[in-house]
Amino acid sequence: MNTVLAILNGFRLTLRHFFKRPVTVFYPERRRAVSARFRGLHCLARDEQGLEKCVGCGLCAKVCPSFAIEVEAAENTERDRHNNTERYASRYVIDIGRCIFCGYCEEVCPTQAISLTPRYEMADYRRESLYFTKSRLLEEEAASAGPGAGNEAGAGRREGKSA
Repeated sequence: MNTVLAILNGFRLTLRHFFKRPVTVFYPERRRAVSARFRGLHCLARDEQGLEKCVGCGLCAKVCPSFAIEVEAAENTERDRHNNTERYASRYVIDIGRCIFCGYCEEVCPTQAISLTPRYEMADYRRESLYFTKSRLLEEEAASAGPGAGNEAGAGRREGKSA
């Protein structure tokens, strides 16, 4: 009698879950929508003239709790101009493997040069590819501004911050 009752309970449980929506997300075809407050991959911004906004102050590296950011500043010259200030970041590296995506770097930046995008696809097989240099972070800014690169909710957050 107990076995029959256990089998009936098993069938009841199976039938109850049989008509529910599956939890599976067909990942490459359908990407999950992220919230407006999502903090994903970093990017460095350029100003209206196409020059870098980063002045190499290093506040983002100082405030980073996981020590994932390295910044080295250099002086701008008349021949080699990177931005409209006297200093620029000659070396800017973020170790995405160490980053905890807290967003402190974005909050502390005085020129709003760094922002966290809604892009979350950063996985790789090699540790070296998780080091994002300045040129790669500037490319991410261009990629996140293009069509189909990220979520519109996160893009709206970025646009609202720079206004």
